[in-house]
Amino acid sequence: MKTIRICILFFLMSLHLFAQNKQEFAYVDELEEFSATTWILAGCQEYDRSIYKPYYSDIQKYFGKFKSHPVMKFLKKMRDVPGDVEVISYNSLPMANYLLSIENGHLQINQHIDLDKYFAKYDPRWTKEAFLEYVELLDDFYKKSDYTSFFQKHSKLYEKYIAIANEQLTALISDSLFQSLYGEKLPDVKVCISPAYGVNNYSSPNVKIQEELGFKNICYSPIVGVNSAPTKKAIGNIFPAGVFIHELSHPFTAPLFHANKKDFLEIGRRIFPYVKDELTKVGYGARELGNEFFNEVMTIVYMQELHLHKILVSNEISDMGFRGFVWIDETMDFMKRFTENRKQYPTIKEFMPLFIEHMYSVADRIDSIAKRPYIVSVTPEIGSTVSGNIDEIRIVFSEPMQNLSFTRDSPQNSIWPEDTRKGLRSLKKYGIKVDDLSKFENDTTFVLKVCVPLESGKAYGIGVDTRYFRSKANPYMHVGNEIKDVYFIAK
Repeated sequence: MKTIRICILFFLMSLHLFAQNKQEFAYVDELEEFSATTWILAGCQEYDRSIYKPYYSDIQKYFGKFKSHPVMKFLKKMRDVPGDVEVISYNSLPMANYLLSIENGHLQINQHIDLDKYFAKYDPRWTKEAFLEYVELLDDFYKKSDYTSFFQKHSKLYEKYIAIANEQLTALISDSLFQSLYGEKLPDVKVCISPAYGVNNYSSPNVKIQEELGFKNICYSPIVGVNSAPTKKAIGNIFPAGVFIHELSHPFTAPLFHANKKDFLEIGRRIFPYVKDELTKVGYGARELGNEFFNEVMTIVYMQELHLHKILVSNEISDMGFRGFVWIDETMDFMKRFTENRKQYPTIKEFMPLFIEHMYSVADRIDSIAKRPYIVSVTPEIGSTVSGNIDEIRIVFSEPMQNLSFTRDSPQNSIWPEDTRKGLRSLKKYGIKVDDLSKFENDTTFVLKVCVPLESGKAYGIGVDTRYFRSKANPYMHVGNEIKDVYFIAK
């Protein structure tokens, strides 16, 4: 994958798709686009989602007939434990691509690398045998699908992404700030912008791995997925600022993580069971918890010190909380001890003992920090038969909840008039107000009004997504005993 590894030549393999900006950080890489496209076509759930719709449609149109190609069957075989982060998934794709390049119309493998040692050390989800089979099938698909033609036909789209990305990256990259936080100079930065990666993003190999792989020029080249149209926005542009800063920060935070690895792993072991469901969904296990959390904390610190818009910073913090790092608010308050006392802590390295102490404190209290509210009762009971004069469904929670609700269609007859789908104004003809539909009667009791006449023997209900009900004590915690539908049968 020389377009990523060799910074001077990194875009010759990608049709010279540079935008004419003063600072050219961004590029689009053919190998990354092709590989991610293959995983999309194979139905790998972490890749086959949130792709820019016109681009996704083109992928399906151009390559739909190849979904039975052996490489798709291979990937499905390798992923025979759905939802398990230990099968090849997420960063298994770029980890494999670090060993590859496209030369003379074929995929080539880096011949001087011991594949057994490489995968055992950096991604044991691959084996040498599986990787070689994968590359052989991938090369066959590359030739038969004529992927290069697809890549060339989308050059204008890539150019638009690159132009906007260069402008956005220029505002986000600050060598002096990295120097201030870490005491290290930021190497050259080249960012792979990828519409095929969608919402996924990955840091580049660290210096040690780049040297091991024989990179001729050391540079940081994270992969940043984009999933929206290549147009400028008031805030955020084509990718969230935090996404890029997160990946750029990894090479700086990784040495500090490894210097405190024993502590981080113990902290992760103790915290993970309480937030397992959330973190597993984003590909993090107990071993990754400490590394990813510390890196994200420093990402937010960087964003604050760069004086990015407060909405961007607050969104980054809340995103972390909803992804499973439910103690993020407390930690960011704690980090003021670092940011407001820089003479005492010239870099984050001097502050690490205090950060580790803070994380042990979180681990000691995680059972209360990550305490989940639960549904105490639903009246009438779900599926029960009730008299025809019932006029409400009541859901009682174990503790005060955020005043949020989210309803959807139910397989039963709706307890609300059909017109609710057309907008609340249409309810006037029924003499129904918005509060007649649903509301929190108090902090712990949510009431859904029955607004239609009931017919004997029929089931009535409403879909209720309880993931949208959040604890007031910790707004990142959703209920532990989720329900998706409440209904009863009229007697």
